[in-house]
Amino acid sequence: MTAAAADRIAGALLGLYVVIQMLTVGLVLLAFVGVGLASAVVGFAEDQLGAVFLGGTFGTLGALASALLFASTLPAVAGTWGLLLRRGWGRPMAGLSALLALPTFPVGTVLGVGILGFIGWAWSLERG
Repeated sequence: MTAAAADRIAGALLGLYVVIQMLTVGLVLLAFVGVGLASAVVGFAEDQLGAVFLGGTFGTLGALASALLFASTLPAVAGTWGLLLRRGWGRPMAGLSALLALPTFPVGTVLGVGILGFIGWAWSLERG
């Protein structure tokens, strides 16, 4: 295997992580904002200000969580781009993204370990 092939595999794994993160962002938005909106509408219809407040709070927390998840995905997008185009900054960015993915057990952990393994393999193949 060549270093370029190892980079392509690491880039594919990182791209898979990006897709999974984007699906998670969508699900968090749908769940939190949807439930919050439903609670607020029911509270408004029933003239219950507590339910309206709870719904607004729930929706706001969901939007913030989605924004944080989206922001944590941006280094992975850059790392994928850098690896697939064989840029010098691609491996360090992918390594950072893989380290950020490790705590997201179990899928992020498995993908992060695989990405770090292939990046390390590519470095060792280039060094001889």
